[in-house]
Amino acid sequence: MSVVTISRLEKSGGKVIGKQIADRLGYELITRETIAKIFKDYGIINFKQTYETPNGIWDYYDTFHAASIGLLKRLHLAFAHYGNVVIVGRGSFATLKDFSNVLNVRLWAPFDVRVKRYMDTMNVNDPVEAEKLVKEADRTRNAFVKSWFNARTDSNDFDLVINTDVVPMEESVSLIVDTVHSMEMRKQDKSKSIDSIDVDPVLERAVNELLSAAAVK
Repeated sequence: MSVVTISRLEKSGGKVIGKQIADRLGYELITRETIAKIFKDYGIINFKQTYETPNGIWDYYDTFHAASIGLLKRLHLAFAHYGNVVIVGRGSFATLKDFSNVLNVRLWAPFDVRVKRYMDTMNVNDPVEAEKLVKEADRTRNAFVKSWFNARTDSNDFDLVINTDVVPMEESVSLIVDTVHSMEMRKQDKSKSIDSIDVDPVLERAVNELLSAAAVK
């Protein structure tokens, strides 16, 4: 079993590439919507707000935010222990960076390329407005990872970094899939494997039920 995490800049192709990787490998795709379903079961209704609200120093003392982030980290571990999943974003690379059978991927593209993609896909005609929105999305993701995971998205925590302007989407998918296959052929350190993760039984059951139901559809 293996896990792929996808960290990405706005409009670098993360969702599309993540889905195609999951389809090619036969893995389950974990997105914000997947996580939100379990958050709702735990009484945390608005995961989007938790993720997108900039966190100042006082938020460290806010029990709601602390509980939300604690649950998110435990969810990363539960999804990884389930195995054969592609997790898009949500700081998953930071939680899972030390496991031997996790491939942490970072997708990026030059700012002007991503602005154009934003205008094309989001029906924004004003380039100044598009630039503002892309910068805000990047800032939110970086602030979230830094505040709650004490990590940087330009760090050495990624195994594979791909410029999706230079490497076309289909080739990016093939590169990641081939790397996963190569990784699975190598002998893994069992003490650092996702199989060694100790998961809360209640959370494990919730993840198993959610992903098993998704696999049937």
